[in-house]
Amino acid sequence: MTIKNPLNNHRSTRIRLLSGSWLSPIERRMGRVMRAPDEHVETDPPADAAETEATTALGDAAAATDAPADDGAATDAVAAGDKADGDQSDADKAAADAGAESIVGAPEAYDVEAFTMPEGVEFDAELFDLVKDDLKGMDLSQKGAERVVGLFADKVAPKIAERAVQQLDDHAAELRANMARDLQADKEVGGPKLKESQAYAAKAIAHFIPDAAVRSDFSKFLNESGLGDHPLLTRVIAGAGRAISEASTPSAETDTAGLTASQKFYGR
Repeated sequence: MTIKNPLNNHRSTRIRLLSGSWLSPIERRMGRVMRAPDEHVETDPPADAAETEATTALGDAAAATDAPADDGAATDAVAAGDKADGDQSDADKAAADAGAESIVGAPEAYDVEAFTMPEGVEFDAELFDLVKDDLKGMDLSQKGAERVVGLFADKVAPKIAERAVQQLDDHAAELRANMARDLQADKEVGGPKLKESQAYAAKAIAHFIPDAAVRSDFSKFLNESGLGDHPLLTRVIAGAGRAISEASTPSAETDTAGLTASQKFYGR
């Protein structure tokens, strides 16, 4: 683009004024001609006016040249950003759809050998047979069924086992407490006779289990299980110990019968 010199425009303006082309219609009818006197000396327009006109022309040219370029670049950048966001949204949606589709669509039969279980957990085909029809009823695919079974084995089953063990411990503790109470109330081996009964029971155990290590394990079993406080079991074992004690203690007559006088005096 070529920028015209504002001085040239001023010079052409002087020529049009001299030729009368800028006279108004009234001035033409009156025959007036506005002409510069012969001694007229051409002067240049003030420097400030020329600079202002030139600056305005240059600013208009720069605005006409740069503005469309800037607007176009900004528009393209916005369009590119919108397109990138749209592509990302479409990709995320496609991934979500793919993940949703992967867990639905029940097969004719599940491949139980392909099931992957958490570490330390074995796949139980017998238990799976109880729920496979329900999994198919939920339209779960092979992958979907694996997720459900895996979550159950990893998070639910351990909690069930933990609660079952706790319930057994609580029940065993209650049972031991009840047996100890019943043993104290037993008229034959409990109450004031309890220590004597326990001594006879220990004698019976020592008689029938001579090995000290085995006898220790048996006593530990009785104490930990609570069976050592069972009233009926205590009657049996204490009764056996009492019978052994009575059989091993000879009467006075039997002890002295058949002995000579010296044996009776000095002992055997």
